[in-house]
Amino acid sequence: MMSSLTRFDNGVCPAYRISKTALNMYLKTLADRLKNITVSAFDPGWVKTDMGGPQAPREPEFPAKELYELVTRSHPTGNFWFAGRIRPW
Repeated sequence: MMSSLTRFDNGVCPAYRISKTALNMYLKTLADRLKNITVSAFDPGWVKTDMGGPQAPREPEFPAKELYELVTRSHPTGNFWFAGRIRPW
């Protein structure tokens, strides 16, 4: 969610947020240019992994299933996905 333009959070982690926002714009640009290819961004959320730590609320199998479903079905191009739904930019 730190790459979303819908939340500001008092400027926390600006370099990270700016880099993620740039990637989002690149995705939108690719989606516009690649007419026969579906382009999507996927947010796995905070996942219990070595990086996410044991406090993370999501077990790895949930985002893995969501990603599998995203890449194996037809959907609109140029969107940001979380938990099987389009997330606002």
